[in-house]
Amino acid sequence: MPRSGTRLAVLIVTCVALLAGCAPAAAPAPSAAPGAPSAEPGASPTGNESGGDGTPSETAAPELSQADRDELAEAVRSGDAAAIEDRLADPVEVVVAASECCGLVTPAEAIAQLAYIQDAPGPWDFALPETTVDGYRESAYYGEFFPEDVLVGRAADGTLVAFGIDGDEVTTLFLGFEGLLQD
Repeated sequence: MPRSGTRLAVLIVTCVALLAGCAPAAAPAPSAAPGAPSAEPGASPTGNESGGDGTPSETAAPELSQADRDELAEAVRSGDAAAIEDRLADPVEVVVAASECCGLVTPAEAIAQLAYIQDAPGPWDFALPETTVDGYRESAYYGEFFPEDVLVGRAADGTLVAFGIDGDEVTTLFLGFEGLLQD
């Protein structure tokens, strides 16, 4: 194969592996009998993993702990947003309602955007009733920023912050005012 063809083949294999989310699989080891299934040492024949008691075990996806959620809320209350930078995805999607800001940004840029809510009068309430958050979800423009696993805080004047959480990190940050969510 010409050299440029080899490069193209390597590029295609790499792209397919990245799109699949994993490296190319190794070829199975030859088995003793033709057509017999091959197995990795220690793997169960069905491919199902099981706990010590024979029941299937599931690897739990990482989650943002309650302590981490409390840390997010405290960062808003105290104005010390830099303390939560390591909780943000890179990039993180930031939306400042009724503006053209911001899209996908670095965690440091997202922290800088939290200045938008810094002067909101306290107290901040991060224990909003689910019916209130459901109302935010109905917003035609901003409802997508209030998924099921969201941490929403509301200041005394209706200023809002919503941390959209996926697994163990904040993937979206919504900053706005409650009145903007009412269509």
